[in-house]
Amino acid sequence: MEEIGQGLIKCGRPFLWVIREEKERGYLEEKLTCKEELEKQGKIVHWCSQVEAKCYNTRL
Repeated sequence: MEEIGQGLIKCGRPFLWVIREEKERGYLEEKLTCKEELEKQGKIVHWCSQVEAKCYNTRL
C-alpha cells in the first residue's frame, strides 16, 4: 500500500484511488504515512461507482 502511494506521488498525476475496507484491519489508507500528500494530488475513497469514476476522470 505504501509503495503504491509513493508511486502515485512520484508520477505527479491526478488520481482516483478506491481503497476498500478489510474486515479485520479496517481502512488501510489510515495507515499511509503519505496520506496528506496523496490527498493534495488526488482523491482516496472507500467506494465509488464506475459512472462517478468516469465523470471524475473527465474533470482532471
